[in-house]
Amino acid sequence: MTMRKFASRAGASGLLMAMGATLLVVPPAQAAVRNGVPTFVWGAPTLLVDTNTNGRADEGDTVAWEGTLNANTAAEGFSMEYSLYVPVVTSGSFSPGNVSAKITGTTVVVNAEMAATGRVSAPTNFGGTYVYEEVGLPPSAGRYPIAPPSPAAAWVNPLIQVTPTEPTFTDACGGDNIAVSLPLAKDGVAWDVVNSSNVSGDTRITATATPEAGYTFGGAKSIWSQDDAGECLPDLVGSVTWGTPFLSTDVNENGVADAGDYVRFPYTVRYTGSEAFAAMHFRVADYGLSRFLPMDETGVASDGRDVLVTTGMVAAGRVEPLVHVVDYSVTYNSGSTLLNETNRALPASAPSAWLNPHPVTPFTPTFTDDCGANNITVATPLEQTGVNWAIDYGQDGTGNRTATAVATPGDGYSFASAKSSWTQTDAGPCPAVVDVVWLDPTLSVDANENGRIDEGDTVAFPYRLTYTGAEDYTSLLIDVADTTGWGVTVHFIPPDEREDTLYKGVSVTADMVTAGRVDQSPVTMSYSIDYGPHSVGNQTDVSLGTLTPPPYIQATEPINTTPSEFDPLESDLDGIAEGGLVICADGTPVVTVAHGESITVAGTDCSDLGDSTGTHLVAFSQPTILGADTFTVTIPEALAAGKHSLVLYASDGAVIGWQAITVTGWQQVAVTTPAGEAVVTPDTDSVAAVAGVADPASTDDTVAVATTGELSSTGAQSGMLALASLVLVGFGALALRLRAQRN
Repeated sequence: MTMRKFASRAGASGLLMAMGATLLVVPPAQAAVRNGVPTFVWGAPTLLVDTNTNGRADEGDTVAWEGTLNANTAAEGFSMEYSLYVPVVTSGSFSPGNVSAKITGTTVVVNAEMAATGRVSAPTNFGGTYVYEEVGLPPSAGRYPIAPPSPAAAWVNPLIQVTPTEPTFTDACGGDNIAVSLPLAKDGVAWDVVNSSNVSGDTRITATATPEAGYTFGGAKSIWSQDDAGECLPDLVGSVTWGTPFLSTDVNENGVADAGDYVRFPYTVRYTGSEAFAAMHFRVADYGLSRFLPMDETGVASDGRDVLVTTGMVAAGRVEPLVHVVDYSVTYNSGSTLLNETNRALPASAPSAWLNPHPVTPFTPTFTDDCGANNITVATPLEQTGVNWAIDYGQDGTGNRTATAVATPGDGYSFASAKSSWTQTDAGPCPAVVDVVWLDPTLSVDANENGRIDEGDTVAFPYRLTYTGAEDYTSLLIDVADTTGWGVTVHFIPPDEREDTLYKGVSVTADMVTAGRVDQSPVTMSYSIDYGPHSVGNQTDVSLGTLTPPPYIQATEPINTTPSEFDPLESDLDGIAEGGLVICADGTPVVTVAHGESITVAGTDCSDLGDSTGTHLVAFSQPTILGADTFTVTIPEALAAGKHSLVLYASDGAVIGWQAITVTGWQQVAVTTPAGEAVVTPDTDSVAAVAGVADPASTDDTVAVATTGELSSTGAQSGMLALASLVLVGFGALALRLRAQRN
């Protein structure tokens, strides 16, 4: 099949797709072309169809070869033509420049023989030519053959890794009777067994595993050999055991082998056979001296050899045992099939030497037990000559963890009566050092200013956190979570305060209005404390339990009901200019006060106080009587946060004076932030607590944050304060460090 495509200055391009194995065809020596010589290169064969998806050419799979035709030209105009014996062509167009195209070569379907050998060669009946032409050159200047892939460019299946199983040798006592059992047949493993002789003339048997075609052992062991053990010998029917040497004579009674003392090397011999015998004796000999030991009924005899300590031994600090030879003789009862033995030597064994002990006192180990369950640890002293340590952890009778350190003397050392074992029990869980007290809930947001809960109002449930420990701390983090799982508070108590009050807010629903009751779901609390350089152990995630705040019960009558004998109205201020009094806190005039703050109303200055008999101090817009017959009152939480007019009435009901004042209180500001993170309000720069009054079904992580702010005269703030996205650097670092300690 022949195809011809011409490329022009306009940039037509040709894409000729193909498959194949690698062969670079070197063009014949012809007239030089203007812009280089085109090339054709066969690529490596690929597994085009892999039925078993095992990366191997199995019967029925397809192997393919692919070639790449490179124009290698930047000519203004050229053409490329090729023809293949096997007409598998995908046409396209070439562009001027370094163009290349894939040409489908040939494919081979794997037969059984190819699969068995793991090799698939390219067909030899494939070939073709290609012609490259440039403007101004004759066609014969660029005609080249396309040869088939090289036979060396065959597909070869990758080797399969297999490990041969070790064979089993058997060799009962007796000459030339060793045998080998080969493992069960395994794919890819072939075995060969060879019998030969070793240098002693005994039979040697060798089993060799070789990988079959397509397999590899990958360096695994493949050759095993074993020699025949030779003629049988009767089993030994005796044994000797040497005990620990000791001072049999200690003249100075100092536990040290001095000149003239004796060291005894004890031993035990025993008959280990099962056949009844007529006569049995052991002989223990040293330096030609022998001792025969009578056996007791169990076939056991014990004795020892004393060695006199010399001055040389004292200087060396050790007493060596004598060279001992132990053998036995046995005569069996008549009728026994066993052969009698005489002076049958037992395997050589020698007692250990006596070493004069060096006195040493082990150092005391160090126990560490920060408060918390089962966390006691023990550290042994630094390396001490002659002292070995063993550490063990267990439990006492109540389940508490115990730590034990035991010291043992090294070879040649003695503790004498020095203490060598220490045990300590875990102190148990940490005592709580944070106290939680729920305060009475309040109506913190009263949209209608009627002193009653209405749908959309907010009830705040305050609780006071108090650090009750005696030790100074550097950081204290409180975690508070609703048992519903969606409200989380992270709160920090600064070291210089040790106490703080936090609020949980609940948005009033219609059902709550009907019931006349608002409940905050129970909360779980825990704390983590870091004592810094102090000696007290840090605590992490110490539970304070599950706590249930008291409910908010709607009063039978609205709060702040105006007494019938005194009926102040905001219209009383019509036509009266602001002034006539000052509001003071701690002796200083103020225009902003907070819930719970004590204030005093005075005349022209904070020291100008008169007679308060019959007077009333009232806050508008909704009339709220703050006090009667007194100039000093405390701002109640029932007074909504925001701007108010503070009015002083005389005993006859006339207005003495009034002043505008702003009350700071708790409002609900919706912010989108991951539940449980601390945020900072722009007006107070204090960490606000995520109050957890967002819709639990919401997916935008919007929660309500309790913060201080300014409300309108109707009690509801018309413009929400935008929360600054700031986190206190110090508290943020603390949170990270405490979280790291928990993990």
